[in-house]
Amino acid sequence: MESFNQFRKILLNIGADQLGALCEEFLYDHEGAIQSTLKLVSSSNLTVNSDNVKLYLTEMHEKSDFDDVNCFSTPLYQNDLYKKFHPDKLTTAKK
Repeated sequence: MESFNQFRKILLNIGADQLGALCEEFLYDHEGAIQSTLKLVSSSNLTVNSDNVKLYLTEMHEKSDFDDVNCFSTPLYQNDLYKKFHPDKLTTAKK
C-alpha cells in the first residue's frame, strides 16, 4: 500500500501539463507510456514494475484521479477512446 501511495503522490504532483502528456501517450502508445511512467517514478526513487504501474493506474482511475486531466485539450472523462476502454470508470466523473 505504501508503494501505491508514493506512486499516486508522484503522479499527482508532476503538474497538469506533464500528466496530460503522459495521458496522451497512454492513448496512442500504451506500452511506451508504461515505460515513461516507470522512468518517472524511478527518478523519484520509487521502484515498481510494469504490473504495478498497471495495477496502480487502474486504482487511480477507480478513484477518479484522472477524470479532469486534459488529454488532447479535452478532460479525460470526455475522451471517446477513454470511454471505450473504461466505460465503468465514468460514473464518478465530474460532468
